[in-house]
Amino acid sequence: MIACEPNWGLVTDNYKEPNNFKDLFALLLPADPKGNSKERTILKWRHKEFYKEKNIIPYILYGMKKSFELPKYDNDEMFTLLRIVRLCQEIGWYKQAYDFMIKKELTTFIKTSIDYEQWDVFTQALAWNYLIIKKHVIGLEEEDHLIWERIKFNPECIELYGPLLSHKEMLEFMFLYVCKQAKHISKDKLNENIMELSIYCNDYIHEIYSLNLLLKYRKCTEFLSYYQPSPIVLACHRAVSAQIFDHLNPVKTIHIDDYLFEIKEMLRYINYQFLKKYKVFIGKLLSYIPFCRTINTLHHVYYFEEIMYICKGVGYKEEMLRDYVFIQLPECFSEFIKIFLKYKQYPVIHQILFYWCDHEQRMAIEETYDLNSIYEKFACG
Repeated sequence: MIACEPNWGLVTDNYKEPNNFKDLFALLLPADPKGNSKERTILKWRHKEFYKEKNIIPYILYGMKKSFELPKYDNDEMFTLLRIVRLCQEIGWYKQAYDFMIKKELTTFIKTSIDYEQWDVFTQALAWNYLIIKKHVIGLEEEDHLIWERIKFNPECIELYGPLLSHKEMLEFMFLYVCKQAKHISKDKLNENIMELSIYCNDYIHEIYSLNLLLKYRKCTEFLSYYQPSPIVLACHRAVSAQIFDHLNPVKTIHIDDYLFEIKEMLRYINYQFLKKYKVFIGKLLSYIPFCRTINTLHHVYYFEEIMYICKGVGYKEEMLRDYVFIQLPECFSEFIKIFLKYKQYPVIHQILFYWCDHEQRMAIEETYDLNSIYEKFACG
């Protein structure tokens, strides 16, 4: 392929020939859109243009060529090489990326690193690129399982080295590999893998939506269900995607899971040991009920009533519901009970106020909202 000069205006106002890998890295990364509205608009346009195939190819070819000309063993060399590999993934240049990794001995670096007991986060980021590229070019081998076990579900990789990784490729690889492992591992290990995947995806649910991976996530769920994981694990996994499906236009999408239904199923099967192990994650899922306004239909009212019934009288379940759902009511009471009022569910509102809310919460609500009409309608049946 004939290399043409990159459009330097997309990454810098004043191009200078790079003298080291730090300079080269800067030329392979467009600035993030920020600043005032005018500056942000320009940077956003540059960012979008940079990642178009016709523009990105010259950058890749330039970066590859320069990487062999610059002095080796620079502190920024590995970062720059990985940035070039990342850009190759953007346009499907997996074979070119794999050949480049071999020439630059990145594949050898990963294979020899297996013998080390601990990996730093950069080595994990390199390993992610290695597995993704290898999967596309020659396929995974048995030995790659050891690499997967070192890097799986670690959010530090994308948080610290985002420009060096394709999060979309990472997520797709996770879906694929968890499914691939399902028939070869114990039920306990399967449950653990699904929960770790659910926790990771819940933290990055916006990316799953923006990267158009919702249906792939759902297909992953359907595939894993054939291996009969624990019902609570499956409910947690479905709840992660349901929080997005609930907010999509049902006319324009396949409306599959209902968030409150999955939360109800999760609480039905939950036990104290499971709750103790995954308390933070389950707390997040419960806190979304009022925060994300998930009660929007009569069915949701019924589901929420069932949730209260399932938890009532079970100490650790009651505590979770109070700590993550009802504690928010003083701030969002009018929105929360809007649907309950619409369908005249006064006994349910009364139960929420006098059983689930403590005295201080109820007083805080009464200071802000006039509840007399609700009390009167409840008294009148």
